[in-house]
Amino acid sequence: MADVIVMASLSVIAASYTYLLFDWPHGANSPTWLIIGSVVWIALMTWICYRGIELSAETQMFLLSAEILILGAFSIVALVKTYNGSGLPGSMHVSASWFNPFDLSFSSLIAGVLLGIFIYWGWDSGVAVNEESRDSAEAPGKAAVLSTILLVLIYLVVATSAQAFAGTKFLSANSNDVLKPLGESVFGSPWYKLLIIAVLTSAAASTQTTILPTARTTLSMAKWRAIPDVFGKIHPKYLTPTVSTIGMGALSAVWTAFLIRVDTSGNVLNDSITALGFAVCFYYGFTGLACGWYFRKELFKSVQGFVLAGLVPLLGGVMMGFIFVKAWIVESAQSYNYSQPVLGIQMPIFIGIGSLLLGIPFMILCWAKLRPYFRRKTEVAPPGLI
Repeated sequence: MADVIVMASLSVIAASYTYLLFDWPHGANSPTWLIIGSVVWIALMTWICYRGIELSAETQMFLLSAEILILGAFSIVALVKTYNGSGLPGSMHVSASWFNPFDLSFSSLIAGVLLGIFIYWGWDSGVAVNEESRDSAEAPGKAAVLSTILLVLIYLVVATSAQAFAGTKFLSANSNDVLKPLGESVFGSPWYKLLIIAVLTSAAASTQTTILPTARTTLSMAKWRAIPDVFGKIHPKYLTPTVSTIGMGALSAVWTAFLIRVDTSGNVLNDSITALGFAVCFYYGFTGLACGWYFRKELFKSVQGFVLAGLVPLLGGVMMGFIFVKAWIVESAQSYNYSQPVLGIQMPIFIGIGSLLLGIPFMILCWAKLRPYFRRKTEVAPPGLI
């Protein structure tokens, strides 16, 4: 559900920035053209995922390389202009306090963490294709760690340079789309379009890496007979999950078109991003708890095993649970959200919690039809695995 919900935001960004790249603001503000552009991007990325993991990997390399190079150039130019006095009014030199979480109030820190849950979500895409990776025993885990570090560096460097060059008032005044006006000031015309390309490639890459791991998740569930077998069908030539991939793309296209058509203001779309935090905290949190339980007989054989396979995952799970509850409290306030409540329930809670509850009848149905899976005993890590 989290993957389907976020596809609307990603594809809308890809569509609108495509139109902005070609100087057509009407398309970026027209619900009809946003639907057309979004569905085209979803269809294109679904086709790439359908055609094979090699094409998907090559596409990712191209899109991410372009994005990182452009953002790197932006950060360098912005910092150079800041320190030679060419920054915007309100520019400031970088301060160590920017990187100190304890320099914030607790409520501000939690607000930042809630946003960070969404921002850093998705680093685990490489883990979803572990069986299709070279050096499948080691590479996916290394990729997950390295991609997390890379994400932190990209966000820190870009955010630092943007805040130093433009100041906080400029960023707040342009919160809906900060990179385009920043690009015009940092690069000038026509080079500011490089930042448009960076956002476009980022949204396109994220669209692809939302379809791909979702299809692999449902493929795995089907092979374990936790859901119907049809989701486990594999293309004989491309060796990709056919029904899962196409189904994810089609469902995402329908959801996106529906959301844009009924919500021309974009308020529900913005609240749906906030709602994602519930689903992400839910399944990341339970993954941490499941990790600690899976390695339960290995935890006290070494300090390293106890910390890395037990303590850290369990603490992560508990933290996700705390953020889930805190998000519920914060987002219960009308002033925090963009759109009006539904049946007296704030929109992020209605979408976020409602989508989780929607899974319960489907799980009960599978439990009734696919009894062998749901009667399995919980697993334990083989001796010596750590």
